[in-house]
Amino acid sequence: MDRDRLKILAVFVSVFLILCGYFYFTQRNTMINKVAKIQTQSSNSEISQNHPELESAEKIIDGLKVMTSTVHVAGAVKNPGVYNVPSSSRVIDAIEKAGGATENADLDQINLADYISDGQKIEVPSFKQDNTLSNYKLITDKLEQLDANNGDSANKKSSVKSELVNINTADSSELQSLPGIGATIAKNIVEYRKENGNFETIEDLKNVSRIGDKTFDKLKDLITVD
Repeated sequence: MDRDRLKILAVFVSVFLILCGYFYFTQRNTMINKVAKIQTQSSNSEISQNHPELESAEKIIDGLKVMTSTVHVAGAVKNPGVYNVPSSSRVIDAIEKAGGATENADLDQINLADYISDGQKIEVPSFKQDNTLSNYKLITDKLEQLDANNGDSANKKSSVKSELVNINTADSSELQSLPGIGATIAKNIVEYRKENGNFETIEDLKNVSRIGDKTFDKLKDLITVD
């Protein structure tokens, strides 16, 4: 029995609200049309003299206008523009009136539950994709610069390495271009290679006759076995 009463009450309330809404919009449109008709038919003086009901109608219209607010919805919404919404609306209602937010709208940056005010501009921000792209470009540029620097370093090392005299392959004339190496020592190096094979390290050069520590110190930065 209680459930039946609740259902009947719910139906009654729904019908009542529908009738109220119908009455509100019907009366509003009727009053607006009536005022417009009177204004087109009479001058201002005639209106005040012949249509005393106009003042009452205008007051009703002013009251109805107070119940709505005009807002400008811009930014990341599907249909930016100027909209009329009930004065009790919140920001989220105005956004929905404009077709809702777009995919890149950053709704966390605004208060969706805030009440709107007449003449307000609601700017819906979007995610700062430009900054993300800018940071990506900055990182990419740095990586390219590092690669370029590494390439320069490798080229320099390769260049320096190519300028070293390989004591395993150099002939007598190349060996004599080194400081402290004359024809005799150059001959000794070539003969050492023939008898013992290639040098495994540059320090093995000290095993050659007439090459001591002092001579090796002059050569160690100028020779290689690679």
